[in-house]
Amino acid sequence: MSAETLPALLEGLAARRADAAALVSLSRPPLGRAAFAAQARRVAEGLARQGIGPGDRVALLLP
Repeated sequence: MSAETLPALLEGLAARRADAAALVSLSRPPLGRAAFAAQARRVAEGLARQGIGPGDRVALLLP
């Protein structure tokens, strides 16, 4: 298994094809890879500010 973080993986995908859909919902417009990667980075930075780092497990509550 790679030691690459999820935000780093998403940013790599976004760099290759930023306009490709990363998240599709019936109730909202598709979210592109670049926007999804940016949101993932913000979540990761917020977790890091709270002392959560690589290898720590977290739960996400999605709407």
